[in-house]
Amino acid sequence: MDSAVILLPWPCLYETVNTKFVKNINAIKGFESLLRQRNVTFVADEPYRVAALDAVLKTAESRAMALADMVIRFIIDDENLRTDALMSFNHRDFADICRRRQIEFL
Repeated sequence: MDSAVILLPWPCLYETVNTKFVKNINAIKGFESLLRQRNVTFVADEPYRVAALDAVLKTAESRAMALADMVIRFIIDDENLRTDALMSFNHRDFADICRRRQIEFL
C-alpha cells in the first residue's frame, strides 16, 4: 500500500471524523498516522460541490443520494484525477462510474 497514491476526498473525512470517532483516542491516533503518510493526497471538494448539490436535488425522486456521496461520484468521474481503485462500503452508489471508468472496486 506504500507505493499506491491514496486520494482522500474531504467528504470522506467529514463523514469519518465524527464525534464518536474522535472520542476513540487509539482510533484517531492511528487514523492521523495514516493521514500523514507521504502517499496520501487530499482532494478538495470545492470544484465539485455546486454541481453535486444540483445533481442531488434533481435526482432526489429517482435516486436518493447523500451530498457527500454525490461529491465523491463527481471526483471519481473526473478524468483529470487518475483513479485506479475505489474503496467504499457503498458499492451501489459508485458501481456505474467505476465500471465506465474501469476503476477497480475494493
